[in-house]
Amino acid sequence: TAVICVLLYEDLNGDSLRQESEVAIEGGEASVTERNGVYSDKRSTQAGEDSVCFEDDLPPGNYIVTIAIPDGYNATTSLSVDFELSPGDTTYLNFGAQKTAQAEQEEPFLAESGRATMYGILGVALLLAGIGAFVYSVRIARQK
Repeated sequence: TAVICVLLYEDLNGDSLRQESEVAIEGGEASVTERNGVYSDKRSTQAGEDSVCFEDDLPPGNYIVTIAIPDGYNATTSLSVDFELSPGDTTYLNFGAQKTAQAEQEEPFLAESGRATMYGILGVALLLAGIGAFVYSVRIARQK
């Protein structure tokens, strides 16, 4: 039997080569298919450092491995690889993707979600202070 491990990584610099600082992206789909139909499976990619491995008694043969990139990313490498798998082989395949310009623009807000929460709380506090000032002014006006 043989093993195929697939890694979808965030290609931060867009050079199509994985550096140590470029970690795995979750939400992609890795598909492994033997050309003659002897084996076919797909798995979701996970965030972090680990590859997704297909190691359930893969028979030798000619395999096609494809990757589906999650929304918000563009591929920086080929999306499929065709190769011969021999008994006892362990094959590691890396696929790169980079965030789209739109995802890059949305990220600062998401990265500062703590700040957004703080502004939300401040907004509610100001709204309540305004309501309190209105109620106070109505009471003063009635007393006159």
